Amino acid sequence: MLFAFVCQDKPGALQLRMDTRPAHIAFLDGLNADGTLAFAGPFLDADGKPNGSLVVVKTETIEDARALSAADPYAKGRSVRLGRCPGLELDLQQAGGMRWPTGCSSPSPTPSPGRS
Repeated sequence: MLFAFVCQDKPGALQLRMDTRPAHIAFLDGLNADGTLAFAGPFLDADGKPNGSLVVVKTETIEDARALSAADPYAKGRSVRLGRCPGLELDLQQAGGMRWPTGCSSPSPTPSPGRS
């Protein structure tokens, strides 16, 4: 099952994010190596600076997904909302890119320009 971590950095946490980034990337590399990571990427603010992330993982249960989210080195510098996305695989194939599918429990993300 796919679960999405919609992560928003705490105010003033950019330096903490940059300092923690190498450990975060190593963590994601490990998830990718074992087939757990579906995809991940940053959200950017109006100035083009990272201020959050979207991380989608494949786990059996939401408890497993929560454990992964808590283990991410970035977890100490952000708030995380976790949602189950049962239709994501199909929507990615049909749309050719990321969008919030029907049935995906998520916060109300701000869409990127030109995307739904």
